Amino acid sequence: MTPSWWHGMDHATPNPDSQCCHVPPRDSTPRGWFPPDYASLETWQQLNVPPSDSTQEEIDHLNSRVPATILAFVILSCAISLLIGCAKKAVPETIVDPVMLDSVVVANYEGKKLASVCAESDREGKIAEQIDIDEYRLGIFGSVASPQVHTCEEMLRLPHYQKSITLESVEGWAETIVFEGVLVSDVIGNAGPLPEAHQAVFRSQDGFEASCPIDSLLRKKILLGFAKDGAPLTPEGGYPFLLVAESIHGPDWVKWVTEMELR
Repeated sequence: MTPSWWHGMDHATPNPDSQCCHVPPRDSTPRGWFPPDYASLETWQQLNVPPSDSTQEEIDHLNSRVPATILAFVILSCAISLLIGCAKKAVPETIVDPVMLDSVVVANYEGKKLASVCAESDREGKIAEQIDIDEYRLGIFGSVASPQVHTCEEMLRLPHYQKSITLESVEGWAETIVFEGVLVSDVIGNAGPLPEAHQAVFRSQDGFEASCPIDSLLRKKILLGFAKDGAPLTPEGGYPFLLVAESIHGPDWVKWVTEMELR
């Protein structure tokens, strides 16, 4: 039975402009819009309304870029890791605490004071001006299993040692200086001296040379010094490496050592 009020109602097609009865066409649906009859966006999404063509194109475009973005991120991460690793390798190892060796006293020293040995003369001044640390090389050759050539940076990666040396001259004066350097035994040890090697000849950049028995170098723990009394050697004083000979002959303190030949 139809209620009496039904017959008085207008049963025409609902007004398309009415918001409560009309769902906008699919292509014209505003972003974020859903009918007010629904309590939440989640309820509206349950209708599984397909996206518009323009929205689908944007989604496809973003999806196509995701793999490329991930690949670019992976490549960038690998490049950064490689650069960090190379940077670490490029930095020379720093020895913070050098080992202090036993003090040495050289009695009856026949030579100049070390201050004079490390002083500049006209000839030595000209040689010092020729020192280019980027071009400097120290060669170890002769009766060795593996001849070697080292840069200054490579030499400084060896363990550092300090030694206090007192020279008591036959002339009555005495002088004490603390040298820091690397052991000659470490340098020639890496080259592998052969059994027939008994002498080590040290040559300077200016052509001067002096020799010393290898067993004496090992026993006395002779240094190739690069600093004295806490300060780096000056170019005039033998920079970058001075043979701290500890002998009674002043000239044996070879400056600007560039070659070590084992015989």
